[in-house]
Amino acid sequence: DAMEEDDEEDAEPPKAELTDEEKKLWFRTATTADIYGGHLDRVFMDFSIPQKSEGFDDIRFAWEKEAACKAYLHKKVAEKKRTCKLEIVVPSEWFFTTLKEWQKVFGEWREKQTAAKPAAVPEEEKKEGEEKKECEEVKKECEEVKKEEGTKMEVDQEGEKPKETEAAETKKEEVKEEAEEKKEDAMEEDDEEDAEPPKAELTDEEKKLWFRTATTADIYGGHLDRVFMDFSIPQKSEGFDDIRFAWEKEAACKAYLHKKVAEKKRTCKLEIVVPSEWFFTTLKEWQKVFGEWREKQTAAKPAAVPEEEKKEGEEKKECEEVKKECEEVKKEEGTKMEVDQEGEKPKETEAAETKKEEVKEEAEEKKEDAMEEDD
Repeated sequence: DAMEEDDEEDAEPPKAELTDEEKKLWFRTATTADIYGGHLDRVFMDFSIPQKSEGFDDIRFAWEKEAACKAYLHKKVAEKKRTCKLEIVVPSEWFFTTLKEWQKVFGEWREKQTAAKPAAVPEEEKKEGEEKKECEEVKKECEEVKKEEGTKMEVDQEGEKPKETEAAETKKEEVKEEAEEKKEDAMEEDDEEDAEPPKAELTDEEKKLWFRTATTADIYGGHLDRVFMDFSIPQKSEGFDDIRFAWEKEAACKAYLHKKVAEKKRTCKLEIVVPSEWFFTTLKEWQKVFGEWREKQTAAKPAAVPEEEKKEGEEKKECEEVKKECEEVKKEEGTKMEVDQEGEKPKETEAAETKKEEVKEEAEEKKEDAMEEDD
C-alpha cells in the first residue's frame, strides 16, 4: 500500500483543459464584487497604470505590454462612464451663471414665438374647416368647368359634341373622383382611430417576469446595502388612508419581500455592521477566561524537549532493547543445550542462532536509518 501511494504521488497530475469560452476570458468572474458599486463609481475615474515616479523600484508587465495595458484601462473606464451614475459630479459656478443666461434668452424666444403663432384651434374645428375648404374648392372647379362650357360651346353642322366640352367633362369627372377619394380617406382614418388597438402577446419568459429588468439601477449598490434591511410593506399606522394590494395579497407580498431581503443578505457586503457594547464586554470576559485556561495548560504540560536530545534518547532505548534480547537468547542457549549421541547440533540451538541473527540485523537497520536521518 505504501509503495502504491508513493507511485500515485510521483505520477504526473492530469492537465486541465480549457474550453474556447474560458480561453477568451482574462479574469475570473466572481458572484460577489470586491468593491461595492457606489464606492467604485466615485473612484474609478482615478484608476491609472503604476509609474516609477510613484516610488516603485521595478514595474513588470507580465500579460501585455505597457501600451496595451493603458489602452485596456482607458476602454474599461470609458465603458463605465457610459453606464454608471456619476452622483458625485457637482456643477461649477460658471455652469449656474451660464444656465441663468440661457434660461433668460430662451424665455424671450418663447414669448416671441407665442406672440407670432396663431391661437391653437381644436382638432374637431380643424377637421370641419378642412372639409369646408375641400367642398369650396370642388364647387369652384365645377363653376370654372361650367364657364368654360358656356364660352367655348360651338356646335358644327353634323351636330357632333365639341372637343372643348369633352375635355371639360373629363376634368369635371376627375375633380369629383378626387373629392370622393379624399372623403373616403377621411372616413378610413376616422374608422382606424375608433378601432381597438391590437392586443400585445407576451412570451412564456415574459409572463414569468414581475418587474422590468433595467441596465442601470435606480439606486447604486453601496447605498442599497445600507438601507435594504429597513424595507417593509406599507402600513396604515404610517398615515396612509387606504392600502390596496393589486398583484398579490398582503401575506404573499410580505413573504416575497422577506425572501428578497434574505437573498440580499447572503450576497452583499454589510459594511455598516458595528458591534454593540454587549459584544465588547462579552469579548473581554472570554479573553480573560481563555487566558486563564492557557496558563493552566502550559503549567500542566511538560517542558518541550529539544529534537537532538529526543533522538539520542530514542537511540539509547533501541540499544537497550537489543541488548536485552541478546541476553535472553544466550540464557535460552545455556538452559536448553542438549547434545545427542551422534554429536549433531540441537534444533533449539539453531533456532536461537537464527533469532539472534535477526535481532542483530534489525538493530543494524535501525542504526542505518538513524544515520540517514541525521545526514
